[in-house]
Amino acid sequence: MNQTLPLAELSTDYPAAVANGTAGALHREPNSRGTTAATLNGRVDVVATAAPADLDASEEWQSYRQVSILALTSLLAAILGGVVFFEPLLAIIPLLSGAMALAAWREIRASDGQRSGAPAAYAAMAISAGCLFGGLGWHIYDYATEVPAGFTRLSYATLQPDERGTAAWTDTINALDGQPVFIKGFMYPGNRKSNIQAFILCRDKGDCCFGGNPKITDRVLIQLSDPQGIDLSDGMQKFYGTFRVNRQPAVDASGDVLFVLDAAQKR
Repeated sequence: MNQTLPLAELSTDYPAAVANGTAGALHREPNSRGTTAATLNGRVDVVATAAPADLDASEEWQSYRQVSILALTSLLAAILGGVVFFEPLLAIIPLLSGAMALAAWREIRASDGQRSGAPAAYAAMAISAGCLFGGLGWHIYDYATEVPAGFTRLSYATLQPDERGTAAWTDTINALDGQPVFIKGFMYPGNRKSNIQAFILCRDKGDCCFGGNPKITDRVLIQLSDPQGIDLSDGMQKFYGTFRVNRQPAVDASGDVLFVLDAAQKR
């Protein structure tokens, strides 16, 4: 349907037509191609062109903002930081992911709207903080409560000879003989994989799991009170029982032992 065009929207030829007295009715007719045409005494003057169909896509492209790779990387690292709940030494991971997230946030702010990814940076900072403080808090709590009441924590450092000689070391060890103690370590793999009732507990995983031969002061013979025994495990194990100083040669598949944890129970 034709619509009468306002005078302001006439083509540039229309004033000349008015001056010559030839101006007639002027109508606008949008055609099928999106072009608006004005009809003037049988001639068609193009006075406006509609926006192309892809204008919205063009505007969308112009409003596109590049996502910060640093923000996405920090979020992934923050998720990986959950391993700190299993190993406190890996607290460096949430520390790094938190620092990366902070750097990403600053990068996004300084980009003047050209970069996006702030939600990822915020999430990475929150997850990193949760893993760092939650993980370390869990390990502190576990350390504070892992020793049963009435037992004394025993470390392998206490079992090492004194650099000044063996007399002081012997006195310390003799004082522990017959005392209830708690100790942690790694199982030395033997021939059995299950229902193990007696085994060597080593100071560190390197000595027990990679073919090493731990020195005699870095191993304790564990004799469980449970006749069913336990299965071999490659993780850190916790035991409590009565500490004994072996005053007679005791030999097993791993060699001599100086120290024994008798009537031991797994924590």
